[in-house]
Amino acid sequence: MEAMFPLMVIFSIPIVAMVLAHKRRMAEILHLSDPKGSSQVTEQLRQMSAQIAELRDTTTRYDMSFDTALQRLE
Repeated sequence: MEAMFPLMVIFSIPIVAMVLAHKRRMAEILHLSDPKGSSQVTEQLRQMSAQIAELRDTTTRYDMSFDTALQRLE
């Protein structure tokens, strides 16, 4: 059994490399064949950026109102 381990490692490395290369190539094909997909991703990124900006603004306003309330208490 101990002699099998190095052989398993030696043969598994190229197999894993082939599988990963195949997955990468399939992802490239899907990306190139679906131009709408990239525009959808771009639109989703824009929406997420807007949501993050809104969240940042909301937290800033909350922080400022909290600081004002603490100053009033002092």
